[in-house]
Amino acid sequence: YQCIKSMAELEKNIDGSLCTILENSNFEFSLYNETDRIHKLSHQHLHTKFWIIEVDQLSRDNISIEKLRSYPTPVLISNFIEEFNFEAV
Repeated sequence: YQCIKSMAELEKNIDGSLCTILENSNFEFSLYNETDRIHKLSHQHLHTKFWIIEVDQLSRDNISIEKLRSYPTPVLISNFIEEFNFEAV
């Protein structure tokens, strides 16, 4: 279990665009799966980890989980959306 508690730590670990979104928010950030999930494609294997970011308040531009489930997503992401218990967060 890894938790990043500060903006400085977040900047070291995540793309800058996410830092901009979370800049003025209170948040908690944690690794969902310690071991890589391996997703096999025809030409490569993807070794993936999922991170959970909990914020006190979402922007008005957010997308509900119900609506998110109707979006076309890659199988790897779709499986995570179905598996993760968003209500428990």
